Amino acid sequence: MKNENESESGKNQNTRLLSKKLKIHLFIFDAVNILVWVAWYYTDRKEGDYGIPWPLFISLPWLLILLVHLFSHFRNKKTE
Repeated sequence: MKNENESESGKNQNTRLLSKKLKIHLFIFDAVNILVWVAWYYTDRKEGDYGIPWPLFISLPWLLILLVHLFSHFRNKKTE
């Protein structure tokens, strides 16, 4: 009985740690993307230039990584 409680406690700690890591990842993603898009807006954006903004090459791959992180977080919660 004690082993089940210990394993349940360990799962809760792992979930909280993963949740904390996910929150940190979300915060850093938001902060960096805001900074990059503001930098692009004030420096490289030109009137009439409708090319692909360079921050997309940072934001989109990182967004995909973040979505994988979110998916794995919720998948792990569902299996517990």
